[in-house]
Amino acid sequence: MYAPPPPHHPKPAPPPDPSTYQFQPSTTLPESQGHVEDGSGGFQPPHVPSGGHGKGSTTSIDTPSMELFAANMDLLVKPVQMVHAVLQGASIAPGAFYHGYVMRTKVTGANGDAGLKEQMLGVLDDLANGLADLGIGMRSLSKKYTSIEDANGMSSNDLYSAITDAQDEFNALIKDAGGTPTSGSGSGSGS
Repeated sequence: MYAPPPPHHPKPAPPPDPSTYQFQPSTTLPESQGHVEDGSGGFQPPHVPSGGHGKGSTTSIDTPSMELFAANMDLLVKPVQMVHAVLQGASIAPGAFYHGYVMRTKVTGANGDAGLKEQMLGVLDDLANGLADLGIGMRSLSKKYTSIEDANGMSSNDLYSAITDAQDEFNALIKDAGGTPTSGSGSGSGS
């Protein structure tokens, strides 16, 4: 008589090493992701005064106000440049599978010189340049109009001329981000 072989019970496979997982189904990021740490404790926005004489409801245009505005624009340039530097060093290494290649192509382009990363680097360049140009333009106005009497004679064309370079940068920013910039008229009466 024929006896059947004994039942075969395969050994269970060991669980995979958790350090090899690349995807964790979670909606939270570990502490080390999602921010830039430069040792300064984070970005502190520049102080913006509330208005003239502590009332908080008036707007004053005078040399100190223009100088403060220019200084505040200068303070905003460095954080934008820091973000640019961090993004410049970022790379995508998705692995050798179809969707990974698609993701890399969309983010960095096939050769690492296109895609969303390059688009955002252009936007950050335009933003930093536009902020710097605003500061330069306001400083030129504050040198030209050193007293309140001088500032009372400022024309809209003077203001437009001082911020034209910045407007060009911000229009380039919109274009780099995929939008369509609006065109400024610059045709104020001048008085």
